[in-house]
Amino acid sequence: MNSEAYSFVNWIFVFYFYCFFGWCFESAYVSVKEKRPVNRGFMRGPFLPIYGWGGVIMVVAASPFLDMNICLPGKIALVFVSGAFSTTVMEYVTGMLMEDLFRVRYWDYSNRFLNIKGYICLRSTLCWGGLTVFCACILHVYVERLMYAIPERWLTVMVFGLTVVNIGDFTLAFRAALDIKDILIMYDEAKNNIARLKKRVDVVIAFTNQGISDAVDKTIKNGMEDFDEAYDKINISLGRAKKRISSLMKANPTMISSRYSESLKKLRERVLKK
Repeated sequence: MNSEAYSFVNWIFVFYFYCFFGWCFESAYVSVKEKRPVNRGFMRGPFLPIYGWGGVIMVVAASPFLDMNICLPGKIALVFVSGAFSTTVMEYVTGMLMEDLFRVRYWDYSNRFLNIKGYICLRSTLCWGGLTVFCACILHVYVERLMYAIPERWLTVMVFGLTVVNIGDFTLAFRAALDIKDILIMYDEAKNNIARLKKRVDVVIAFTNQGISDAVDKTIKNGMEDFDEAYDKINISLGRAKKRISSLMKANPTMISSRYSESLKKLRERVLKK
């Protein structure tokens, strides 16, 4: 492995290769587990960017410990540790930023042993370390051979074409994810309005039980006004959410990643029910 000699185009090729490799690996694993075809991509195409960045980071992390593409026994541990640490940091930062941006968790290790806020866990860290050893000592040797076997001009054309396609794909996926975030915000607004309305109804009931007629009349009058206002807000929020969900499901049905499809399905049922 001689990553120091890589050109910019070489690095982009490595990134796309591991994007595709990660998509194949994860989609196959989940498909077998759930006994149905599952697209684990954030985007519509067969690419998982987190694996692309992970692949690049693994190559960079492993390079200082490898000589002439040969994994010496004493260096495998260093390759494992460096890859596990660097990719775990990447996974933590990526998971945190994506949840903050989209209000959706694309993976959750909360039930796993030794996890940190559900973003990373011991098991995923060990898997990243093992994957680094596998890629650096075995897989990446063939990736390099493939990359150097392609004429530089054709490699540049291929990388450029993949970049154009993936930018368009990512843009659509990004917009879809923001739509889901808007739906969640609308639903939270409706839920908060319902909670405030319930408190006001409880006040009316409390006064009624006390038999204070004047207070009851005044409270009921104010309560009905508040009820109408809250009801209108709820209808507006839910109406906007219905339109967002309907348009999203019709326009981009395959863009709903399996990572959050279940939560979106439950939300959709709750919002669209009569």
